[in-house]
This record gives sequence, structure tokens and C-alpha cells, in this order.
Amino acid sequence: DHPEYRGIYTSWERKYVDSLWTKDYGVIRITLISPQKNDRDDSNVIIDTLNHYGDNTNSSYYAIKANPKDELLNPYDAIYFGKKQTVTSVLNPMVYHNKFLGLTGIDILLSRYSEIIRNVDNSYNSDIFLLSNNGVFVENQKEDLVGTNITDIIPNSDIDLIKNIRRGEAFSLYVMNNGESYYVTFYPIQISGVDTPWSVGVATPKAEMTAAMKTNFTALLFVSFIGLIIMTSVIYFLSKGITLPITNITNLLKLMANGRINKVEKLKTKREDEIGEIIESTNKLVENLKATAVFAHEIGEGNLSTDFESLNKEDILGNSLINMRLSLKKAKLEEENRRIEEAKQNWATKGYAEFGELLRNNTDNMEAFTYNVISNLIKYTDSNQGAIFLLNTADAADQYLVMSSCYAYDRKKYVDSRIEVGSNLVGQCYLEGETIYMTDIPEDYIRITSGLGDANPNTLILVPLKFNDKVYGVMELASFNNYEDYQIEFIEKLGESIASTISTVRVNLQTIQLLEESKLKSEELAAQEEEMRQNMEELQTTQEESARRELDMNGVLGALNSSYLVLELNLNAEIININENAKKLLNVSGSVEGQNLRLFLNQEELDDFESMWQKILNGESVHKHHSVFRSGKSYFISESYSPIYDEMDEIYKVLNLGVEIEDSKL
Repeated sequence: DHPEYRGIYTSWERKYVDSLWTKDYGVIRITLISPQKNDRDDSNVIIDTLNHYGDNTNSSYYAIKANPKDELLNPYDAIYFGKKQTVTSVLNPMVYHNKFLGLTGIDILLSRYSEIIRNVDNSYNSDIFLLSNNGVFVENQKEDLVGTNITDIIPNSDIDLIKNIRRGEAFSLYVMNNGESYYVTFYPIQISGVDTPWSVGVATPKAEMTAAMKTNFTALLFVSFIGLIIMTSVIYFLSKGITLPITNITNLLKLMANGRINKVEKLKTKREDEIGEIIESTNKLVENLKATAVFAHEIGEGNLSTDFESLNKEDILGNSLINMRLSLKKAKLEEENRRIEEAKQNWATKGYAEFGELLRNNTDNMEAFTYNVISNLIKYTDSNQGAIFLLNTADAADQYLVMSSCYAYDRKKYVDSRIEVGSNLVGQCYLEGETIYMTDIPEDYIRITSGLGDANPNTLILVPLKFNDKVYGVMELASFNNYEDYQIEFIEKLGESIASTISTVRVNLQTIQLLEESKLKSEELAAQEEEMRQNMEELQTTQEESARRELDMNGVLGALNSSYLVLELNLNAEIININENAKKLLNVSGSVEGQNLRLFLNQEELDDFESMWQKILNGESVHKHHSVFRSGKSYFISESYSPIYDEMDEIYKVLNLGVEIEDSKL
């Protein structure tokens, strides 16, 4: 295990590696954590997604995203395999065409450099230390100062220590600490491309330096030279050990970000530390991306059956491409189905147009019309033979089906024959008014004949010629091929149009016949017109006589209404009509029509009325003289009840006529 590194990772903007992610935030990070259990151990490789709901503005990732530049982070504590360790990180942004793609980073364990600092010979009681960019002691030969800030040790310096460290400047100064003067030298640790340098420092007691200078100036120079070599060695080690592998990996990733995957070659390495592991992970990433690129290219060429497997369930890019292939396969299948359906619709549309023109040019000859229809339909549907059977309408009491026309048909089967409604398939189709489609044809039902012989058809379809729920006949087609659903639907809809045209043709034929009959009747009417004129003259004379008689009758009725009691009753003795004289006798006023006469009779009158009413209903006319007592006054009445008959010689009402007479006349 390499003692310096604890984690190597690449972080990508999710939108550049996940085709389904369209937001400007979201990160996919691949991390390799050291140490590895063995060469086949993948448990230390972590792939996770971050910033699902927005960027973390306090993170170093966001700072580099906002201002892409290399950065060496200040020391921080992190947990690795359950152990807290102090590390720093070197971060390198990936930018292509001014677009931030992500970053690469290495977590460096600082314990190695602590050992280097502590093992350096502190001649002349010197104190060697390592400072981070923010002035914190990363390591110090005085262990109690680790983690404190240089400004805590040198609080009142004339020089801005933190500013000089952050600028990467080399500088020196005298300081007082615990009553003793020290000469402190700072020298920057610069890492290529990083503008957050650290510093290595040496603090030497001024008294030791003065004594040494007095004793041996050359020794002082040697000490300084040794110190410089130590600082240079540390700088070189840090720079070369970190930046060179990262630079190689960064160059490779930039080629990948530039889309030049075919130009990317695997990185060669013999290292077995964390850098070697990250190179191996990068090589695997290159290999997988190349396989993904080949797969995407094959899909682009239309080869949707090319083999490809994703790395695992978490392989977002690979799984997305596989899902895209499934979607393209589905779209291709749907397009093929749409093309087939469109071809079917075009076939039906063309057929409707051709047969519509044929039906519009119908003839007054029914047999010629049906032959044109069936012969063209056989050809259009690739059938082998067919026929049209129409209902015989000559006798409404004796209706049956007869063949009107046929094409490539064994006509002998139906010659001089009639098909009763409901018998065999034709009669059954007419009776039920529903399509019959058969693929199992009886051997003796029908044969298709050709120059090479005859054979039983594979399919048979019978369609009723129905229009406005009225069936005019049956159309029968036979074929060696099966009929598709769209063909059956076409034949059924065409059957409705044929039925409509047959209806029109029959109406035209009936119209012609009616015109002929009308012509004959016109001649008869012309002959009868003179006779009618004479009859009209006689009728006019009769009407004048009837008018005169009606006038006389109205006079008689007026006289009766003024002198007699007049009452009309229905068969239930309910009043239909009553004059004022009758109302006066019954002692009523207003409208009483619809009321029963029995309501105005006393018990004695009612008993006599019931026996009399039965005689009237039996057709007898009743005459009687009797007295009536109303409102304290007695009246003597002579009246008659006569049944009135209608044109069917049935009694439909009763007429009551009465007159008041003097008692002496009784």
C-alpha cells in the first residue's frame, strides 16, 4: 500500500454522462479508496451521485466550478475505513471549450510528511515546520504546535505572514518568542497550476546562529545549504509524486471530453500504489467508453441487434443506451405497423373511390349492374369467385332469393332454383342480416374451377346487402386465401353502398313502371273527365237541394228549441247537449254537459227511468206522459226517448224531446 494516498476520484457534471439528466446541477463521482484488500477487490471503488437538488455553494467543488483552476486544499480530517486521518486534496478541473465538465482529485495522507519533518536533523536547535496556505501548522517538530496558526505564535509581526504565504513568496524575519530571538525563514512549496501554495519554514535561535557564525561561518553556509536541499527535496517530492500522474490522467480525460475516444490509448504503468489503481480504473473507463461508443455508432447506423451489456445496474450511461435501443426498436416496430395500417387504409380508400364511381354509374338493368359490381370486387380483393343474390319482390306474399349475377362461378348450382329465406348459408345470412365468415367449407358446398381442375376454397364470406336496416340481398365471395379483418370491413361497408344503390335502382325501375301506368291512367282519366263533369253538374244540383233542405231543417230545429225540451244523452245517460227549456225543468243553470241525468232525478223517477232506459238501449222508442215536481211546483210533461244509430247501424246516443201540457189534456 502506498503510504501517501488515501483516495483518488473523478467527479463529472451529471448532464454530460447521463442523457436523461438535463439540469445544470448534479454530480456523478467515482472514488478509489486505499488500501485495497487484494487485486480483485472492488469494495473500495465507490460510484455515487451528489447534488440532486442543487449545488452546494459552500463546497470546494462549487468553488472550482465557479472559477475553474487547480487547487491544493488546506488540511482536514477524514474517516477512512473507520479511522480518522489528516489529509489534504489536490483538485484539477476538467474544462472543454469553456465548459466545466468536472474535476479530478487525490486525497494525500499527511503522516508521511510528518515523519520527514520530524526526522530532519535539527542542528543548532532549529525548528522545521510545514505550513498550509492559510498559515496552519501541518507539521512541526514541536508537536504541540500542530494545528495552530502561525499568527498565534508570531502575533505582532511587521510583515503580513498569511498574505506572503498565500502569494507563495520566500521571506525571512526576526521574531521574539518566550524572551528569545529567532531567525525564521519561509520558502514556498509550489505545485504546477495550483495558486494555493504551502510553505516550509525553519526557525533558528539567533543566539545559536551568532555562536555558529563566530565559530565557523563555513558551517553556517553548510547548514543553510543543507536546509535548502531539504526544502527542495520536499518540494520536488510533492510536485513529482502528485502532479505528473494527475497530469497524464487529466490529458487523457481531456481527450475523452473532446470526443476523441478513438485517439485515447491506455496508460501504461508499473506502479502498484493508489496512482496505479486510478490509472487502471481510468483504463477500464476508457475501455468501457470505447465499447459504448461502438454500440452507439451501431445504433446510429440502424443496427439495433448489436450485442452490448452494461457494467452493472448502476451503469447509468450503459443502461441508458440499452433503454434507448429498446425505445428505437419499439419505435421501428410502431413505424412498421403504422406503414402496414396506412397501406390498408390506402387500399380501402382507393377501393371506396373506385366502387363509388362504379355505383354512381348504375344502370336501369339490375343484372348488368350487379355483374359489374361482383366482377370488379372479385378482382380487387384477389378472390376467386363470387355471386350476388337479390330478394324477389314481385310477390310480397312469396319472397325468396335468386342469383342476380356471378363471376367465375359454377352457375349450374343455382340455375332455375330459388333460395328460401333462412335456408342454406345464403338464406341464413339474409334472415339474420349478419356477415358469415367461414374457413371450414363443406366439401359439397362450392368448388372453384380452373383450367387445371377444381378445388374446394379455403375461405367463404357472405355479406348481407343491408341499408337502413333493410336487407336487399346477399353477396357471396370464395377464395383460396384468408380475408384480413380490414378486407372484411371493406366488403361489409361496400355491401351497404351496394344495397343503397340497389334501392335506388329499384326505385328508378318502379318510377319507370309507374310513369307507364300513369300514362295509361291519364288516358283513362281524360275519358272519365267528361263523365265527372256531368256528375259534378248533377252533384251541384243535389247540393243546392241539400242546402235548401238543411235550411228547412235548421228552421225546424230552431222551432223545437224554442218550444220543446231537447236533451241528448250518450249510452251511459250522460248529458251531451241540453237546451234552456230542459235546464229550466231540471232546475239547473250553467253547463251540465258531461253529468249523468240520474243525478237530477228523485228516487221514484230514477226507478222508472232505469226500466225505461233498458228498453231504449234495446232499440225501443219510449213515449210517456207524467208529472214532475220541481221547486214546489208541479209540471205535466209529454216526452219521448228515441235511440239514434250511426253508419254501422249501432246505437250511439239517445234523443229526448218533451213538451209541457195542461193537466186537463192528460
